[in-house]
Amino acid sequence: MNELLQLITDCKPAQDYKELKELFDFLVPHNPKIILEIGLYQCGLLKLWGKVLNPDLVIGIDDTMIATEAAKDLDGGIIVIAPVKSQDKATYEQVKEILDSKKIDLLFIDGDHHYQEVEQDFEIYSSLLADKALVIFHDIAVADYDFCQVQSFWNDFKGNYSHKEIKYSVGTGIVFWES
Repeated sequence: MNELLQLITDCKPAQDYKELKELFDFLVPHNPKIILEIGLYQCGLLKLWGKVLNPDLVIGIDDTMIATEAAKDLDGGIIVIAPVKSQDKATYEQVKEILDSKKIDLLFIDGDHHYQEVEQDFEIYSSLLADKALVIFHDIAVADYDFCQVQSFWNDFKGNYSHKEIKYSVGTGIVFWES
């Protein structure tokens, strides 16, 4: 079993293994140092960022107590803001304060799955992105519009940017941000 598979097994992220493997194979050469993840569930992916990418700072935002409880077991260098809404101005200001003028190299959006909230997460936090940052949207291939509107958002959005798609199950879309 390779090292990445073992880390995925140990960290227990909710995302699909094949999608994660391809995503991390893609991300490692990009070497993101400041990561913001929106939508944590049990913090499995949050743990994986730290173990695989060795970033300087990882910030996670979630609106559930599940993430708050899971965050108690995280290593240093990972800050969880929960339970809060990612779209609230106070949350944005807290992230901005934590960043202390640093810029985000990787923004992972997997929070609220409604079109408007996904769009707002991007619009709000894109102001904090570094030049050449990566913006990743999870669940771009989920076709159940009543439950998940990320696919609809992604299809409207992706044509405006250079992008990459990873689709084995629910899909991951990567935007190459240039400010």
